[in-house]
Amino acid sequence: MAALIPDRILTAYPHVCMGQAYKKQFDAVIWEYDDAAFQAWCTGNTGVPIVDAGMRQLNSMGWMHNRARMIVAMYLTKHLMQDWRKGERYFMQKLMVDRMDTLMNGRLIRFQDGDFAANNGGWQWVASVRWCLLVVTQH
Repeated sequence: MAALIPDRILTAYPHVCMGQAYKKQFDAVIWEYDDAAFQAWCTGNTGVPIVDAGMRQLNSMGWMHNRARMIVAMYLTKHLMQDWRKGERYFMQKLMVDRMDTLMNGRLIRFQDGDFAANNGGWQWVASVRWCLLVVTQH
């Protein structure tokens, strides 16, 4: 099977643009809705240093390294069992869609980090509701 690229998934499976999981049976996952835990995660006050550092970077810079994204997303969805859509929405509010040109190694680079397809696909992957599945277990 050919690799499914996030923007092509949005075209072939438009329900993912409407807050639904790629695999619809995973819309039935029972998530916890703990506003205090979610706010602690958003503000980088979970007490887990690497999670807090990632979230503080996102909040201050509008960007986060891919490995840190996986860590904070896994913490939210697998440890706190918070709905992946809350994390997806928060990231899209914080990621800079079109940051200013940045000088890097003597060259100007334009960053575009708030891509809906990539953000949605990443969150669905980490929450195990996408085509590349890990088992979702409750603790």
